[in-house]
Amino acid sequence: MSWSFAKTWNEVIDNRKEREVVARDHLWPSEAGNSFIDTYLKMQGVEFTNPPNARSFRKFSAGEMFEWVVRMILVKGGIFKESQQHCEYQYEGLLRVSGRADFTIGGKPKLSNIDKIVSELEAPEFLKRSGGAIIKDLVKQCPKGLDETMLEVKSVGSYMFDMITEKDKPLRHHEIQLFHYLKSTGIKQGKIIYIDRDSCLVKEFVIKLDYERVEGLYKSWIEKATYYYKNKIEPPKEKELVFEEGKFKKNWGIAYSSYMTKLYGYELQLDYEKPAQSKASRYNRVLKRVEDKLSMTAKNLEAIEEMKKEGYDIKKLIVKQ
Repeated sequence: MSWSFAKTWNEVIDNRKEREVVARDHLWPSEAGNSFIDTYLKMQGVEFTNPPNARSFRKFSAGEMFEWVVRMILVKGGIFKESQQHCEYQYEGLLRVSGRADFTIGGKPKLSNIDKIVSELEAPEFLKRSGGAIIKDLVKQCPKGLDETMLEVKSVGSYMFDMITEKDKPLRHHEIQLFHYLKSTGIKQGKIIYIDRDSCLVKEFVIKLDYERVEGLYKSWIEKATYYYKNKIEPPKEKELVFEEGKFKKNWGIAYSSYMTKLYGYELQLDYEKPAQSKASRYNRVLKRVEDKLSMTAKNLEAIEEMKKEGYDIKKLIVKQ
């Protein structure tokens, strides 16, 4: 047989077309909390040196499939209100932020129809069971119906899902992104839904419009992006490593930069990640020795000098741990 299901499927995914990079005078919510220099170059219409590859496109496609599953459950349950709602907000004197939200939901489903709807659903058995149970639990927990809610669905790999679960908090840029949708619509609450692509487990976090901390992150991000854009100042490059939660770590602002080759000289993500991880591990070992008041080797002292040259105060790093 010359026909191949797999061949056509894979070709369609691999040949996905990314949207053209054109100059613009506004920010996207999905850029929130990300690299300022990447955002600046995108707004100038600079072509990517490291566009999404075939693997990235496959992840995008998997994400779209999971979104479709969630939408199907919401629609059948009678609580779906809108998808891809245009959400725009602008503080006075700052850049406009414009984008589209995944879903707006709310209302009270008719419980009497749920079993019939689920039985007629053309879907795998576990989706029938989970969809029906989710709607029934909604009726039980919210007998008066669900208040209008923004829903942002994120599919992630198992490594990222486990990290989010362990920390029990959403990624900062996802918080800011969802907050934008709330701020622009006036809807009081939203949920970030993380789906593990490998296990189908789900984790969710509630974000509310009156979260002062999140609005602070949202507005300060816009203020900095506005400063660079309006003054035609190219933001500084990302640091090779970041220091978070008491440890040096790889900088995802470099690893996932659309301009990784242009800005940092790396052709492939692995070209950056392997030496960066090695350096982070070396720095962390030395910090642990300092914290435990152990004697320093020549190599340890060399690493300390490197950290100082990169602008880190060792005493303050130890305090942060």
